[in-house]
Amino acid sequence: MRPLAVSRTQTGPPDEPDDDVHAPAKLGIEPRPARNTALLQLGAELPSLVLADLLGVHINTAERWNAAAGARWTNYAATRLSPR
Repeated sequence: MRPLAVSRTQTGPPDEPDDDVHAPAKLGIEPRPARNTALLQLGAELPSLVLADLLGVHINTAERWNAAAGARWTNYAATRLSPR
């Protein structure tokens, strides 16, 4: 396998880790609304157990995202066990 070619326009030491976190805001891009929209969409489509495992968050946090999205997963286990 060929190594990936990485080009840098900046010479010298690498950027500080915090620079990447604040880069979108410096460009006028607010990442919070997009993050919240993505989490609401995931909360609407996935049960809280799957969401918590996927995102690495506490189950209570995943349940709050499910509730905010209006998702009803109370019968999820029953539907998974029923024959199709």
